[in-house]
Amino acid sequence: MADIYVSKIDRSEVWQFPTIPEEFPTISQPSKSEEFSTFNNGDFNLQNGVGLKSFSMGFMLPLHKYNFNKCDFNNTQNIINLILTSMVEKFPIRFIFKGEGDSEYTNIMVTVETFEYNFNKQLDIVFSGEFKEFRVTK
Repeated sequence: MADIYVSKIDRSEVWQFPTIPEEFPTISQPSKSEEFSTFNNGDFNLQNGVGLKSFSMGFMLPLHKYNFNKCDFNNTQNIINLILTSMVEKFPIRFIFKGEGDSEYTNIMVTVETFEYNFNKQLDIVFSGEFKEFRVTK
């Protein structure tokens, strides 16, 4: 069964998402290529590497016990708190997307670019967020 986890970088806090979206988010990675035109030879494209990966995701996180929960619904509040704290205290977090058989689909350190949440009719949380890869400077 697929799973999503979020953690602090030192893994002092690791939280499993009680629910997951229909599909894992699409990871986008832009190219840093530059196109320029010459007088006699037409256009050229210079490859300058790649930009930072990014993804968006949003779905319902339960604040109640449901049969479809993958883990304790109390993780929801901890997940929200970790994401909001990372924005305020300016530290990256790690997302781990796992596929069937516990294989890692993606393990990425990110910053939270935007984060919004509200409550639905059942008083569960519905969130949406945009996340961008964080690279450690060497």
